[in-house]
Amino acid sequence: MRLIPAALRRRTAPASDAARRLIFHVGDNKTGSTSIQNALAMGRVTTPGTTLIYPIRDDQLNHNHLRPQVEKGGAQDRLEWVRSQMDAHDAGLCILSGEVFEATPPRQLRAAIDTHLAGWADEIRIIAYVRPHAARLLSSYAEQIKIGWYRKGLDEFIARALDNPRFHYADRFGKWRRVFGDAFELRPMIRERLRNGSVIDDFLGAALGDAPFEIGPGAADNESLTLHELMVMRVVQDKLAHMAKGQRHAVGWELARLLGKARPAGRQDKLRLPRDLAERIAARFADDAAAVDAAFFGGEDVLRAELARAVRDAPAERQSVEPGDHLAPGERAAVEALAELASELMSDGGDWRARLRGFRIAALREGSGVRDGV
Repeated sequence: MRLIPAALRRRTAPASDAARRLIFHVGDNKTGSTSIQNALAMGRVTTPGTTLIYPIRDDQLNHNHLRPQVEKGGAQDRLEWVRSQMDAHDAGLCILSGEVFEATPPRQLRAAIDTHLAGWADEIRIIAYVRPHAARLLSSYAEQIKIGWYRKGLDEFIARALDNPRFHYADRFGKWRRVFGDAFELRPMIRERLRNGSVIDDFLGAALGDAPFEIGPGAADNESLTLHELMVMRVVQDKLAHMAKGQRHAVGWELARLLGKARPAGRQDKLRLPRDLAERIAARFADDAAAVDAAFFGGEDVLRAELARAVRDAPAERQSVEPGDHLAPGERAAVEALAELASELMSDGGDWRARLRGFRIAALREGSGVRDGV
């Protein structure tokens, strides 16, 4: 049976499940959340015997927009709309997904679930993925450059990240376990440990248990940028530094999609973590990795092994993260000119954030064979 994104207005069949389950996927960032969300939002998942609902509107891909109401209280119309969709569909499983909830105090999410959602489900589970420390920090740096929220070098970013509570997993995930108990499940975002090497397969397997499922084809989204593309992005975002964070975020995502679409076949000059930084990360997070392994992975070397692998695989030589070392003068000038043009066009007061998100959603629908209004 087809998974039902509410935004696509698909009709449901009666749920065959004896008990209804609510799965709340809470990230982390940089653990494949976009891939999971796109598969759900585009209706690419087929499950014989279980009816699912992924309640979103036409202009949404995930449930990140719920975070302000979960944390700040006040108007609860977004949460109430989600609940109305859950009530309107005879489904056995509802999935909500928002990676921004990694930063939400678990007690606040628990309160929102208890108030607005718990009465619908017989079973509620919280699923999160954790990316090994070194890979997470490197990927977070690239993401921050892409969306224009960080403009300095890798060394400076790592130095700040070493003491950032977000990257000290044992305490953060321990809070989730204390609030949700055994209903909270932490899974490693390590390709060799994922079902079929796919985070989508792995998540659906965790959510559905023994129930079978299939995943249809879809357009790639949020792929890692090459080092050259990352330097293009840095030049663009430097020119857009005066704009609001939300606009820079939207520009970064859409430009990344277009750069990936135009990427020459076989080009994979990725940003890599140099050995000296890998060693600093391994030393700083050794105790944290051991604590996570003990608390969540039965004492098996999971995150500890990944710290060792990060050091072992890191190159001794450093890559430059200065645009001038990767872009020819003429190329950089052209990129700067186009960024200036984008800045001028986006100064018209229009909702460019929504427009750019719309371009991305349209591309995903086309790649998934979804027609508007179907």
